[in-house]
Amino acid sequence: MNQISIRPATVADADAICRVQMDAQEPLHEFYELFFKDHPRKLAPIALRQALARPDKFTFLVAEKEETDGSASKEVVGYARYTIVRAADDAAGESTPAPPASTVWDRPGHMDELWGQFNADQDAGEAVVEEVIAGRRHLWVQQVMILPDRQRQGIGRKLLQKALDEADAQGVPSILTSSEKGYGLYVRLGFVSLAEFTLDNGAWTVRVLEHLKSLGMSRDETLAEKYRGTVEKGWAMIREVAKNTRQCVSLV
Repeated sequence: MNQISIRPATVADADAICRVQMDAQEPLHEFYELFFKDHPRKLAPIALRQALARPDKFTFLVAEKEETDGSASKEVVGYARYTIVRAADDAAGESTPAPPASTVWDRPGHMDELWGQFNADQDAGEAVVEEVIAGRRHLWVQQVMILPDRQRQGIGRKLLQKALDEADAQGVPSILTSSEKGYGLYVRLGFVSLAEFTLDNGAWTVRVLEHLKSLGMSRDETLAEKYRGTVEKGWAMIREVAKNTRQCVSLV
């Protein structure tokens, strides 16, 4: 038998967190590789290690499976990543400039326009949430990922609830972008959808391959068939401060 515990992540968890992310997103790796200069399996670990090295900006939680048979065996089976975003007025008064954005996910210049068009609906949905947040301090849930063979066992709920406990303690709303798999969980935990969007990966695969072909750049044409009919549904969601929670007056 085993049980799941939630704890703050450390830099030493980097390899385990990368494994969770790569395995959870494996079905779409080749699709997203079409847009970037390198394969997600190479880029994602770099980006994750950069984020783990910034505990002042990002909080990581890991779900760890612990054996209860007396052995010391443990395994990271999921993780969550979130940020407490300052209120607009507080951020504007900072004297220290924000760190430069990571350039890990660089795209070839000829892909910039297509990438923008691909993300247009999602960006519009997230903009609706930003309008509702209206510059307030909030908790932004960036990722909740579980190993494929450990999904639908309540692990995602435990991770997310831990993050939401912090939001409630600090008296701030929470936002996230949901996939179809996570939507039901987020609704049960108090999130409401403000905008829905669809990413037609099958159609976009064909479009990107045609674009690359027009530039004389050959890619695996079998990807068009692999991703035919693949559609990602998404929701931009918000959870307002839970009632009857004490608001923390200190600022992060």
